[in-house]
This record gives sequence, C-alpha cells and structure tokens, in this order.
Amino acid sequence: MYLFLEVVDLLKQADIFFHVLCILLLVLRLIGDDLSAAVLDHGLTVVALLRCRFLVVVGVIVDALVEHVHFIQFNDLLLKRLELGDVGYRFKNILVEVLLQFLLLLYLRHEVAAFARQTLLTH
Repeated sequence: MYLFLEVVDLLKQADIFFHVLCILLLVLRLIGDDLSAAVLDHGLTVVALLRCRFLVVVGVIVDALVEHVHFIQFNDLLLKRLELGDVGYRFKNILVEVLLQFLLLLYLRHEVAAFARQTLLTH
C-alpha cells in the first residue's frame, strides 16, 4: 500500500511539473511573439526611414539637375537623325499606300471587266 501511495504522489508531482512546464513554454512563446512584433515594427520603421531618406536624396539630385539645366550641353545629332529617319519612314509609307491603292484599282478594274464579260456572254 505504501508503494502505491508513493507512485500516486510521484504521478501527481509529474503532472504538476508538466503543467508548470506548459505554462512556462506558453509564457516564453508570448514573450517571443511580443519581441518579434517589436523587432518587426522597428525594422519596418527603419526601412520606411531609409526609403524617405533615399527619396529626399533623389529629390535633391533631380532638383539640382533641373536648377542647373543650362549648364548641360545636349548633343542633338541623334535626334536629327531620328527625325530624318521618321520623315523617310513616313514617305515610304505614303508611297506604299499609293502603290497599294493603284494595285487595288487595277484588281477592281479586272474584276469589273470579268463580271461584265460574264454578263454579256451569258445573254
């Protein structure tokens, strides 16, 4: 009987130990969640501040370029070539369009003549 009481007492102590261990793990998990939320919040704040600083630096650089635009010398030779190429491309398109209209008129004339021949020959 004495051995049975010792086993029951040992089981109660083990149950209490595991209950305290579960509570301790739950508290550690809550602390970890709170710390991770704080670290994440701080990290996002730092990222937002770095982004703001980057935007300010880019704004200052763009402002400096716009303010002193008269100091920049532009080489517009490429733009002139592009304009000439664009004029040549449009001229080619106009010629092709006129040629296609001429060919369409020839085709329609041929079709009208063939229709007229069929109509006249069947009567």
